[in-house]
Amino acid sequence: MTTIKDVWTASANYLSLAAFARGLLIILFVFGCWQTWSYLTDPQNFPIEHVEIKASFQHVDREKIQSIISESMSEGFFTLSVADLHLALQQLPWVKQAEVKRVWPNTLAVRILEYQPIVRWGHAGLVSNEGALFYPPYATLPKELPVLRGPVTLVPQILQGYRQMQQQFDQRGLLIEEVDVSPRLAWRVKLKNGTLLAVGRDQQHEHIRRFLAVWPELKKRFKKKISYIDLRYPNGIAVQ
Repeated sequence: MTTIKDVWTASANYLSLAAFARGLLIILFVFGCWQTWSYLTDPQNFPIEHVEIKASFQHVDREKIQSIISESMSEGFFTLSVADLHLALQQLPWVKQAEVKRVWPNTLAVRILEYQPIVRWGHAGLVSNEGALFYPPYATLPKELPVLRGPVTLVPQILQGYRQMQQQFDQRGLLIEEVDVSPRLAWRVKLKNGTLLAVGRDQQHEHIRRFLAVWPELKKRFKKKISYIDLRYPNGIAVQ
């Protein structure tokens, strides 16, 4: 005759066995995951065998990029830190944008975009064609570029003004060598021919238009190089 005690004992044994089975399954699952992860993260099982680098290498140091990438090659395909490698490349001089990605099954793809400078900024800076101010090593500065100076908070506006003025000067085949903008926003422009123009704060483009209209006559009248022209007068100019 089965008693309540026997039923209780059987139920308890069943629950204990079920709990043991669940625990065993959990242990086997965790062990399996650990084994899988260990296999995937072992560089010998999934090494990086190919590196693709896309860059113009106009200013970026090829050897430096290769050196940084080589330091990461000891990592496997799954364990290589794309974020760390991206950060290291992004911090290199002249690098505008770095892209790093894994390509299955064994390739690392790297793409480097360089800044494209169009003018110098002050003594040691450059401004890109998109208006970004950056400071590469001084020895790498292109010395032939025009030089802009002024409040650093106004880089985009000064760059835009320079571009517009150069378009005007193109009508007479004149090139800008330097632009100085004072804290009071007064513009001075030095041309490649050595002539310094005081353009002023207001109506700069109108002042330049008036100067260009008389420039051919000025060259005929003044045989020597014209060193300085003040364009700030409302109805004329002053020549030195």
